[in-house]
Amino acid sequence: NTILRRLIDISPRQLTSQRFWDRMDLVSQESIVAIERDITGHMVGEFDIALEKLLFDATNFFTFIDTFNDRCDIAKRGKSKEGRKSLRIVGVALLVSADFHIPLLHKTYPGNQADSNTFADLIPAITKRCREITQEMRNISVVFDKGNNSPENLDYVDKSPVHFVGSL
Repeated sequence: NTILRRLIDISPRQLTSQRFWDRMDLVSQESIVAIERDITGHMVGEFDIALEKLLFDATNFFTFIDTFNDRCDIAKRGKSKEGRKSLRIVGVALLVSADFHIPLLHKTYPGNQADSNTFADLIPAITKRCREITQEMRNISVVFDKGNNSPENLDYVDKSPVHFVGSL
């Protein structure tokens, strides 16, 4: 509650990008996860969003974060999908509904991390999020692309209560 008050206690004249980033330092990773979970659950219930088909994808984007900025530990040198080798990149993975592409789960990760490793870390989180927003686990199918394939990942999704459809 105190954090929320400090976040919204900015007059319109003080709302600058720097003030935004100053305030975002007050929000913990656990708070972001809880906020996302609560908003997602509310949207699914309020707007009757179909969860039978979910789409998962991971990508990265380049940033202009200075090389010597040691405050940001997520932007790394890696294989940029835009081919910008000279810039640091950040990865982002999204689970969205096929209906209206409503975001249900996200994860930002270091730009030098492979998509298949990110997917491996997120399979339990995807299952958990599905359980949080619906009890009908047997009716959910998550679609993902071949960048997430690995023998371990395919074995894990085979044992999951959620159905998975992937490209080979």
